[in-house]
Amino acid sequence: MEDLGKAMGMSVSVKPNPATTWTAVDFTLPGDATKATITITSALGVTVLSSELNGHQGQKVLDLRNLSDGVYVYTVRCGELVQTGKLVITKCMT
Repeated sequence: MEDLGKAMGMSVSVKPNPATTWTAVDFTLPGDATKATITITSALGVTVLSSELNGHQGQKVLDLRNLSDGVYVYTVRCGELVQTGKLVITKCMT
């Protein structure tokens, strides 16, 4: 479904990555879709954050201050279409 989403115009980028206290999700949803959900999942498979994305195209800033350092997976789901990626959280950047 990820390749199908990209083929239909769905795109998602998460920056900065690695992140410390926040990250911005830039998104374009496929076709005329205006609603999607982003979830952040820990390495143990536990959903630690979930938020709605509204509008065909836009940006959503996520507050990461309550999450621990680590590697997470983000999943954007729009109907049956899905796009995933890796998000690294590092509180102590040197």
